[in-house]
Amino acid sequence: IDKSCISMLIQTIKIDNHFNEDSKEALNSLILNIKDDEIQKEILEQLFHKWNKFIDNYSEYLGSIILTDIIDIVIVYVRDFLDKTMVLKNINNIIDNLDEINNFWFKNRIDKTNYFYKQMSKLFIYGFVLDKYELNEIKEKISLICKDSIILEKENVYQTKTTLRLFKEYII
Repeated sequence: IDKSCISMLIQTIKIDNHFNEDSKEALNSLILNIKDDEIQKEILEQLFHKWNKFIDNYSEYLGSIILTDIIDIVIVYVRDFLDKTMVLKNINNIIDNLDEINNFWFKNRIDKTNYFYKQMSKLFIYGFVLDKYELNEIKEKISLICKDSIILEKENVYQTKTTLRLFKEYII
């Protein structure tokens, strides 16, 4: 892959909430094996921003965090290329949003649940750097959010693991 093909590649990668292991593995194989570090970083960064935009604009009902085919790619970008200051800023913003969720006005309960899961989807991705930066206090806050959430208690997921299980296995 050369620089002239990057934008075409980014445009052809579809992001949706239908997680497919084969698609994930193919994308991982393609992008994570790029030899040119500069090109790989640029692709990772652009896919991270595309993923972030997808999460923010997703409007269908959410019953769990959003797992996409590029989840590993997004995790690699956050883990390997975002500095501690940026990670802390974003995690603290997400935690503040979750702490204040009952003070926000939502049209209905579904909008509140969707907002919650969008925040948790982002927190899940950023959670992969907690050990790297030794952010044990934040890990405790995330653990409390998971433990105290009524939304997570009532979650049923049939094709993947529940949000609580994902957080327990990978983050806390």
